[in-house]
Amino acid sequence: PALARHVADATSGPNAMQAIAKIGGDDAASIAALRRVAASPNAPHRALALAALAELGALSSVPDMVAALSDTRVDTRILAAQSLGRLRAVESVPALTARLQDAEPQVRTAAADALASIGPSARAATQALARQLDAADERQRNAARRALAAIGGTEAEAALRTDAQRFAEADLAQFRAVRASDARKVADLLRELPLERRRLLAPTVALDTDFDVALPCAGIAFTHDA
Repeated sequence: PALARHVADATSGPNAMQAIAKIGGDDAASIAALRRVAASPNAPHRALALAALAELGALSSVPDMVAALSDTRVDTRILAAQSLGRLRAVESVPALTARLQDAEPQVRTAAADALASIGPSARAATQALARQLDAADERQRNAARRALAAIGGTEAEAALRTDAQRFAEADLAQFRAVRASDARKVADLLRELPLERRRLLAPTVALDTDFDVALPCAGIAFTHDA
């Protein structure tokens, strides 16, 4: 309760929020104070309040986080998306999906990562995420791939296969170049590729005449967390 009184203070608020998050628990006064800041578009430390609420696992704050996705400040929108992902807030899927069209690529990436954290329950976002595979920003494309892989399902898998096909020739050429220069680095190359692209290389890897390449790399080609 003592810390809760300082949450809205422009000077001591940040330290109070961090302390509350570190202590943890479900103190009603602290959560209420944090929610008041999180719900205020003009609060200077709104993003910190969102992060603290996520750290506390305060599911009651999900509406505040959804509202903060429309904040004019980029850092606040990012923290709002990250907080919703941390809470795996299924009810936020429509709002996070809308943020995939945010003007800022960092926000679009944060929204995709939040949808990845929610996983299969975010399946309604599949088509919107599939469109992100054509984005100009590489971080955004990679976030969309992570999200589609986490969500799963026929539609997501089809989108990832189509995406992987675009890189098939370049990946094969790179595999052959690395194989010719230093076969020991082939495994590292595979680990850097998304799962669907590794799968397309799998037949070539499996038929490699050097068992020191074929055996260790065969498993990597089909492993999600390579």
